[in-house]
Amino acid sequence: GLKDSFFYYGPINGIYDSQTARAVAQFQRNQGLITSYLQSNAGHFDNVTRDQFNLYHGLVGNPLSVTKETITPEVEEMAEEVIIEDTVNQAVEEIEAVEESITETITTRIMDGFDPISGLYTIGDTGTEIITLQTGLKDANFYFGEITGIYDSPTAIAVARFQKNQSIIYSFKQPHAGHFGQDTRDSFNWYHGLGSVDTEVEEVIIEDTGPDTSIENNLLTHILTRQESIQLIEYLRNK
Repeated sequence: GLKDSFFYYGPINGIYDSQTARAVAQFQRNQGLITSYLQSNAGHFDNVTRDQFNLYHGLVGNPLSVTKETITPEVEEMAEEVIIEDTVNQAVEEIEAVEESITETITTRIMDGFDPISGLYTIGDTGTEIITLQTGLKDANFYFGEITGIYDSPTAIAVARFQKNQSIIYSFKQPHAGHFGQDTRDSFNWYHGLGSVDTEVEEVIIEDTGPDTSIENNLLTHILTRQESIQLIEYLRNK
């Protein structure tokens, strides 16, 4: 019956093995008997599954009377591995769908015990605030290195990822990409619920290299504020 309805693709051997358990689980989900392969009855041919199977295949006049509720530990372990594999694949698909739907969603993270960062940093800098920076970037899955307190290349790359995620930059090729400037600092503190700082630090301005007043060129000659980044995105979308 499972093979006829395309749930089972193994040999007909009369053995309730892992392939059979997997097919039963797929039948159960198809029929709404389970909502997840992790449920305890997934893959078990119990009373409810038996009755639904008989109904599905029109076997009401000659129903299956044996309920397969007892499975050997070996077969149960094999079935569990197969079901987990299906569950992982399903989870990956669900995660990808969620990631696509929240691409433009900003999530605020709380870092208990940390003070807001007040300084501005770039490669070669060290200090306790770099530890806060690396911890926050790691917590938000932008940084995957060790917490060293050193603003090294991996930290700069993580900062650039954060900047692009927060629309502070639109390209990793921008001069200030990877530099922890004022806009990046304020956005970082807000993102992690650390509050704000009153220190006003003037950003380093990149010298204008030409008279071209087009938006594309001017964007490369100075550091973007958060509002300018938003305006840039709208401009590029409508261009």
